[in-house]
Amino acid sequence: MQADPVELEQLRRLEGIVGSHFERFAWQEELTLDWQPI
Repeated sequence: MQADPVELEQLRRLEGIVGSHFERFAWQEELTLDWQPI
C-alpha cells in the first residue's frame, strides 16, 4: 500500500487508522506493520 499525504500529521493519522484496523482484523495472527518511506 502506498500513501502520499501532504503533511506529516496526515501521515501519522493514516498510520494510526490503518494500524488499528490491521490489529482488529489480524488479532489471531502474530503480524506487524513496517512503515517505510519510499
